[in-house]
Amino acid sequence: MAKRAKLTPKQLEDLYDSGENRLSQERNDFLLPQVLDFVREKKWMNIRPEYQRRLVWDAKKKSRFIESLLMNIPIPPIFLYETDLSRYEVMDGQQRLNAIIEFYENDLKLRGLETWTVLNGYTYKRCPPRIQRGLDRRRISATVLLAENVKTNGKADAIRREVFERLNTGGATLNAQELRNSLYSGRFNDMIVRLAGTRLFDQIWGIPPYDDHYRRNENYISTELAENEYFKRMKDCELVLRFFALRHQSNIRGAMRSILDTCMRNHLDICKRPS
Repeated sequence: MAKRAKLTPKQLEDLYDSGENRLSQERNDFLLPQVLDFVREKKWMNIRPEYQRRLVWDAKKKSRFIESLLMNIPIPPIFLYETDLSRYEVMDGQQRLNAIIEFYENDLKLRGLETWTVLNGYTYKRCPPRIQRGLDRRRISATVLLAENVKTNGKADAIRREVFERLNTGGATLNAQELRNSLYSGRFNDMIVRLAGTRLFDQIWGIPPYDDHYRRNENYISTELAENEYFKRMKDCELVLRFFALRHQSNIRGAMRSILDTCMRNHLDICKRPS
């Protein structure tokens, strides 16, 4: 492998000043009802971009998050990526935003609360007006990442994937397939998701059919599908990926995780979206 030419200190400073590979940031605070309005209008944020994992918080964890908001306990900011002027997608915070939306739309009944136990079983609509107003004035902070100096869509996608990986690999937050979904997003990954949603595949593996339980454009997933053991952590997509990764014997070398990673990586350039 040829060595990269060594840059002089001046060249390094010029490269830094060019802003290449550097994101700008803005900080905003949003009232909880604003979050709901922005998502409903489908203008403000894409709450489930292609590289995001599926919803994994159960009702108890969502309820505990709502309880934290009610108690005004500090919570981490969400991270948004500006894809276009005033158009955003969620890089980190999907689970929190989904909990807020479900509660405000009365799809979440609080359960497992340990401090506000008297609210167990309540939806937003059932809460007394003063409690509703208290939640309505609660804010969630958002760090907005702006790729102002990125000149091509391909470069923007690469930076977006890298930021997402760095935000989500600090702990045991993502399994291997969820991470692949993040790092190798593109047409090949989209095809895997589509195949995992075909009715015959779902019938074989006992997955509620996507056609009946999943409306991506409306950010709707039925509880039955969301809690399915294969769908919830993208095991269905990993099964499809295994077919492509193992169909040629020459590809079967090393650990299974390495084989699957290599398959995704090899198909990324072949099936990437045009810049």
